[in-house]
Amino acid sequence: MSWKPNRNVWALSLTSLLTDVSSEMVLPLLPSFITTVLGGGPAALGRMEGVAEAVSSLLKLWSGRQVDGGRPCRPWILAGYGLSGFIRPFMGMAGSTNAVVLIRAGDRVGKGLRTSPRDVLLGAAAPPEHRAQVFSFHRAMDHAGAVIGSLLGWVALSYFQWDLRTIFYAAALPGLLAFGVLLFGLREEPRPEEKPRKVEEEGGLPRTFWWFLAATAVLALGAGSEGFLLLAAGGSDVPLSGLPLLWMGLHIVKSISSLWAGPVADRLGHMGIFLSGKLVHILVFIGFAYVSLPLGVVALFLIHGLHHGLAEGSEKALVADWVPHALRGRAFGAWNLVTGLFALPAAVGFGMLWEEVSRPAAFLVAVVLSLVGMGMMLWIRRLPRNLNVA
Repeated sequence: MSWKPNRNVWALSLTSLLTDVSSEMVLPLLPSFITTVLGGGPAALGRMEGVAEAVSSLLKLWSGRQVDGGRPCRPWILAGYGLSGFIRPFMGMAGSTNAVVLIRAGDRVGKGLRTSPRDVLLGAAAPPEHRAQVFSFHRAMDHAGAVIGSLLGWVALSYFQWDLRTIFYAAALPGLLAFGVLLFGLREEPRPEEKPRKVEEEGGLPRTFWWFLAATAVLALGAGSEGFLLLAAGGSDVPLSGLPLLWMGLHIVKSISSLWAGPVADRLGHMGIFLSGKLVHILVFIGFAYVSLPLGVVALFLIHGLHHGLAEGSEKALVADWVPHALRGRAFGAWNLVTGLFALPAAVGFGMLWEEVSRPAAFLVAVVLSLVGMGMMLWIRRLPRNLNVA
């Protein structure tokens, strides 16, 4: 049986597309803004990314718990997207790296409020045999927005000769459009498989899910940040005006591979496709440790998009696979908490290793951590779940 996106999947996916148009006009230029305009370095970039993800992840756990048992998701989604759209343009006013950290953290507060409730609605949008397709379709639309945003950033730099702050202000418009799509397009429907007191009846999250989260934590420590990949590209003589194009190319790969990987993961197994994506990540990071020629760095940067296409949708499908319906809010919240919270030491440690030791050392430590996390996942996939979560 084929699967087609319903109204809510389209509304959430188009909202993500427009939100990423807004955010990705800004994000590929942030490393250069921090280093050339504000005088920061890799450690400042790591602090920004780490704090932002940690703040976001704590709120993802809390918001996820608020929507368990069939409670409404729509208000949290509206609040999250609305806050991010409002605060992001203030990046153009930042006068220090600490101000950038605070504004980026505020943007991620919005992400923390919306992500887990949004994932609950997406998880309920299709039967288990099409679950990876739902998440992969949403991720593909998200990455398509990043392509458009990166292209707009490049046009603004190359043709209109806008400075970085002006581009940050212009990013407010697609954020406003995203909120409008969500406000008028999202209609929360009852989740019929859940009963009013289902959460209490189900008890806590399964023990094997906690092992899954432990492996996720180790993988998060080895994930690094794409901000560092941009920094490596800039250090390899890729021009500033070329960074939005490079970012656009990365998200083209992400979008196309997400659309392809979703049906494949549903057919061949979510865990296998997820681990394949992590293997691509490891190989790319080994390459970044040793390759410095601009052409090689560009190729590695684009190949890294395949990692996201393979891993993102299948990993979210794994979260939904592992728990009963009524506990998915807290399951997605716990997963988002782990991935975001461990991004803080990962990003800060990566930046410090780069600055105090060397670029290769930072990438190779991330590789070792990723290998350990993959080994844990291979062990976990053998554990019985003994749960009917269809």
